[in-house]
Amino acid sequence: MRSPHLPLQGGGRRREAAAGGGDTARCPAFALTPPHPARCARDPPPPGEGAAEAGFTLVEIIVALSILALALSVLLGVISNGVVQTGRAEAAAEAASLAQSLLAEVGTSTPLASGQWGGQFDNGLRWRLRMEPYVGTSDPQQLPASAYRVSAEVFWHDAGEQKSVVLTTLRLGPKGGTQ
Repeated sequence: MRSPHLPLQGGGRRREAAAGGGDTARCPAFALTPPHPARCARDPPPPGEGAAEAGFTLVEIIVALSILALALSVLLGVISNGVVQTGRAEAAAEAASLAQSLLAEVGTSTPLASGQWGGQFDNGLRWRLRMEPYVGTSDPQQLPASAYRVSAEVFWHDAGEQKSVVLTTLRLGPKGGTQ
């Protein structure tokens, strides 16, 4: 049975219209009479009408995936390098802090005297402390106190390489003796 409001179109649609389906049954959005033959938005375009623009070719998809893979590999390289550099900076900061602690102990828990001492911290970093008399421009015999050059060095291994931090300072102590 033919609906009085729908025009007849190609062979397939004529059969649908005759069966009572028509375009109104397939696409309820066009229930009213359109000014031209209606086509539902979800229908595929007819051959020759926009078919060339319907999707991506295999070459376009492969090129897009290649660009994405290249961008991701560069991004992951930058991120991993950042993580490595952060670890190195943390190790250097920890070593500097431990060397500063060694210098702070000189004259209090460590006597101020010429010599060299070494050891290892609980975290595995090794240390060396050197103290030697400081010879300045003036005569040391005329000074009321003795000056010592104190160096604290902390060592650690990073990627098979030995790294170190050295802090040096001058300390005053009693003339000619230990403190």
